[in-house]
Amino acid sequence: MTDGDPRPEATSDARSASDPAVPTQAEVDGRRLLSLDAAVAASKGLLAMGAAGSIGRSTRVPAGFVRVAGAAWTVWAGASAVGAVAEDWQSPLRRAVAVNVGSGAALLGLVVARGGRGGRFALGLASVQAGALALVQVRTLVRAQGPIVA
Repeated sequence: MTDGDPRPEATSDARSASDPAVPTQAEVDGRRLLSLDAAVAASKGLLAMGAAGSIGRSTRVPAGFVRVAGAAWTVWAGASAVGAVAEDWQSPLRRAVAVNVGSGAALLGLVVARGGRGGRFALGLASVQAGALALVQVRTLVRAQGPIVA
């Protein structure tokens, strides 16, 4: 507890033997990553739904498809937000990794297949962001599992 914050401080990556309710640093990080994932997905979703026409023109993707992708991102944002506060945080984080890898790959495919220069840059940037977030999420999951011994 610090500065009037009633929550216990995170321990190292091994749970405290004296107080199993104290979260590990990996758990704290995992929950934060799920919250970040929710914020990013909501932003992408709302932007895609609101600017579907312009995004569609610059990427040469039908505006209806952009709206559907935006709706999917918005739904995913809600699922990530729920996962951030769920008792089991690792399963939602694993799903987030899969969604980020999948959406990053789909966006990268659109970069290769479609779009003008501006559209390709924006899609490429979104693809890199999804991949980078997935990488950090995987690192957190590995840290939560402890050392891997052969």
